[in-house]
Amino acid sequence: MTTNPVHRTSHDIEVQASPDDVYAIIADAQSWPAVFPPTVHVDVLEKQEASERLQIWALANGQVKSWTSKRELDPANYTITFQQQVSAPPVRSMKGQWIVTPSTSGGATVTLTHEFTAVEETDENLAWIDKAIETNSAAELAKLAVAAQQISDRAETVFEFEDSLLIHAEPEAVYEFIDRADLWLDRLDHVARVRFDTTDDGIQELEMDTITPAGDSHTTKSFRIAFPSNRIVYKQTTLPALLAAHTGEWSFQRTDDGVLAASKHVVALRPEAIREVLGADATVDSARTLVKSSLSANSLKTLRTAKGFTETAPVAV
Repeated sequence: MTTNPVHRTSHDIEVQASPDDVYAIIADAQSWPAVFPPTVHVDVLEKQEASERLQIWALANGQVKSWTSKRELDPANYTITFQQQVSAPPVRSMKGQWIVTPSTSGGATVTLTHEFTAVEETDENLAWIDKAIETNSAAELAKLAVAAQQISDRAETVFEFEDSLLIHAEPEAVYEFIDRADLWLDRLDHVARVRFDTTDDGIQELEMDTITPAGDSHTTKSFRIAFPSNRIVYKQTTLPALLAAHTGEWSFQRTDDGVLAASKHVVALRPEAIREVLGADATVDSARTLVKSSLSANSLKTLRTAKGFTETAPVAV
């Protein structure tokens, strides 16, 4: 019986932040979409004191791939070991480790290792996996360093908020309105252009131009993951100049009166861009207010339009 060869990689970076702060970011996998550029969404499937099982959706060579991983967390030694339980082709298996090593200067060295096998040992598959690991590891480590070094500011520059609306309709109908983003150009006044594609595995790619309350136009591109009649999560990969990251979730909760539809946003500001974009007198607080106002306005417009559309839609008999 032939055994697939195991391939190993290692990447590291010096971080001018405390090992505790660095480790905390790596340990908090649900925050990754707002930190790591490749990570689209993370669901925690199981969680115990020192281990957890995750489902992760992340970009790999421009495609959204999904896998489940088990992680063993050892905060005393600043290590996290992971092993994929269900991998995405062309990966057959993958495991590795995050290692945070304290330095004498008070900072830390972060090492990220991978061991993998391919579904088929071809040059094409190995090149694809090597490129994905190289690109993603470099991006993750670079952003990890920035996030850890700015951790004292992140309480102000990273924030979340939610808008909701009670709709007297079935959750499935409201979900469908949000799911069918290909129809938004005709349905939503603040949408000026839409390009919408769905991959064979159900990942949605949405690019659109939206009009802000001030009349400005912004182009955004998002990858969306749909959980029918329940929620749609997304991450923007083309962002306005003020934002370092923007993720969101549309959720649909059945109530006695219909459905409570909600739009949640998680936003990370680019502090260095605030004055450049908004002027010399702008502050983090004013940037937060502007971003929240703009995103909430568009979310509520969408929810109100969904309400009008679904509450007046004919009922099938």
